[in-house]
Amino acid sequence: MFKILWLHYRTLCQIVSYLAVTRYGIFLVAVFGISAYLAADCQALSPEVHRFPTGFPHKCTDSSAISSEVTHSFNTPCGLVDLEIVKQLESSGRPNAIGDGGKALGLYQLHSGVIKDYNRAHKTSYSHKDALNPQVCHLIASWYLHREIPRFLYHYKIKVSYKTILWAYNAGIGNVVKGRMPETTKRYIAKYERLKEKRS
Repeated sequence: MFKILWLHYRTLCQIVSYLAVTRYGIFLVAVFGISAYLAADCQALSPEVHRFPTGFPHKCTDSSAISSEVTHSFNTPCGLVDLEIVKQLESSGRPNAIGDGGKALGLYQLHSGVIKDYNRAHKTSYSHKDALNPQVCHLIASWYLHREIPRFLYHYKIKVSYKTILWAYNAGIGNVVKGRMPETTKRYIAKYERLKEKRS
């Protein structure tokens, strides 16, 4: 009788151990699977992963630096967007301009997210308030319009043009990916085109 009970006890322990290990294994697989997915998703947006094709101008930080070199991948010259016009549209050229309920600062009405992206890409430590410095604001806006937005457009296989760049700058890259252009953005681009024509 004792031997029978002992055998049943051992069998029961083995079953419990198997279930515990199986469930733990499934749990580990699930955790590692989710972690891998999130890591891949983050890398898709990382500035260190999706770089510009070889030959694309890497040092464009001034609106006057319009290159005649056009790469086959982008078909876009550096400096495609006129920063002087963007500056007028955003702040009427006022370095201390504050908009969007305090969320947008400086000549180019930069948001804190853009500053963080620049810091991450260049290992700098600018604060959001530094956007009120005209030189800093111009530097970051030039990078964002000439480099970062085109990089995202290229990643999502969207044609890089002054319209798509301005669309992303005004409405966010998410709206460009979804093909959704708010009326305010349509007016923004139309005003840019009018000012551009006057300057031509």
